[in-house]
Amino acid sequence: MNKNREGKEVIHSIVEFERTYFPAALKKRVVDKSTKNRALGIRVAKESLSKIRKELNRKTLPNSR
Repeated sequence: MNKNREGKEVIHSIVEFERTYFPAALKKRVVDKSTKNRALGIRVAKESLSKIRKELNRKTLPNSR
């Protein structure tokens, strides 16, 4: 954020605006995003592990397909 010749604030992005006028909302949004990403990663990892377990069970059990 800079000031122009008249001394008025010049904001160049939405993030700068939020950081200046709505810091709590920006912080909450950033935290929510990181937890969502973490939850997505955990879910994908669990799905991968379950697929690996199913495949290993299929290969090791004699009557399985």
